[in-house]
Amino acid sequence: MRTKLFLLISFICLGLLATSVVQAQNNDIYISPNSQFEKSGNPNYNPNLDLVFGSLLRNQNVDTLISVAVGYGVTWTGNYYVVSSFNTNQFWKIRPDWSLIALTPLTGGTGTFRDMAFAKGFLWGVSVTNTIFKVDTTTFTQVGTIPLPSGIQARALAWDSGRNAFWVSTASFNGFMRAYDTLGVAIAGSDIPVASNAGAFYGASYDNVSPGGPYLWISSDATPTTTNSTKFVRWRVATLPPVRVDSIVVTVPLTTGAPLASGGSEFATNLVSGKSVLIGVVQGTPDRCIVVEVGDLVGITNNNTGVPSGYNLSQNYPNPFNPNTTFNFGIPTSGNVKLSVMDVLGREVAVLTNEFKTAGSYNVNFDASKLSSGIYFYTLSAGSFKETKKMLLVK
Repeated sequence: MRTKLFLLISFICLGLLATSVVQAQNNDIYISPNSQFEKSGNPNYNPNLDLVFGSLLRNQNVDTLISVAVGYGVTWTGNYYVVSSFNTNQFWKIRPDWSLIALTPLTGGTGTFRDMAFAKGFLWGVSVTNTIFKVDTTTFTQVGTIPLPSGIQARALAWDSGRNAFWVSTASFNGFMRAYDTLGVAIAGSDIPVASNAGAFYGASYDNVSPGGPYLWISSDATPTTTNSTKFVRWRVATLPPVRVDSIVVTVPLTTGAPLASGGSEFATNLVSGKSVLIGVVQGTPDRCIVVEVGDLVGITNNNTGVPSGYNLSQNYPNPFNPNTTFNFGIPTSGNVKLSVMDVLGREVAVLTNEFKTAGSYNVNFDASKLSSGIYFYTLSAGSFKETKKMLLVK
């Protein structure tokens, strides 16, 4: 019995040692069919943020709808996908169930977008030139452009609602990811070098929902490349310069052939009920459009009780709680509202809302089932108003 126990302990220790060696060589952790945060040697890793991240929720066959050459961008309008091709002036409007709505060319422009973003009611795209193109998706007509500095070869694109700016890659695959305002002027201190990203820039998306954010996600090839995996790298962009937080490598079943190449990407909160997700196109045989879970969303409802006379944040109820509680807040004027939860060390463990809200009173349901017992603080920030209250989670 002692011999068997010794062998078992030795086997476990060797396994842990091997895992540590692998993680030291490459912080991107591969788990099939899902993935998780890189953790080893990462000073930015916070275990309270390690929720349901990385689950592959959808894996659509692009080639069933699109038969032209590879090189797609993808975005989500809130109602349907838009997929582009880098070498044809065509766009595919696709329903959430992956059925085709329409195939349409771009009027008044060349299309051929490598990556896209949907913001302010318009589609925005880049095609490895020094221009961001603005498209009306009702008619798929180019209605405007934002010129970037000469020499820029924009390939990846994301809209940063917090800065009212675009994140753009400055060279095809390489160079920097850099933020530009809506006049095409670079924002100082925003550069992300390709070497720090540990992978080329193929697509980008902006996440202002996940705890500790906002974040910029960059889609890139896995290292080393394989026939069925792709990588997303996460950068915290709350302040500048950006800070690399972690990355995941997602295994993509049902594709074979040449090494899988990443395409455009997008972040969405209303594609999968109750989930925030990353959407990405990967180029293989066949090409796939994947939807990867980032986290759980929180239910927020308007009380429809009229507009309050001032800002207010009520004590959560019940309190103490296990594991669900409700917050109530009111805002007298419309604007951006952030309601977040922090632990006793001041680390942000949940962002319940961080978006534009119309004036009114709101209820927010919070599920803390993935947090440990203890004291937490929640803060409402709206305009110049900021208030923090304490609550107790008892399990």
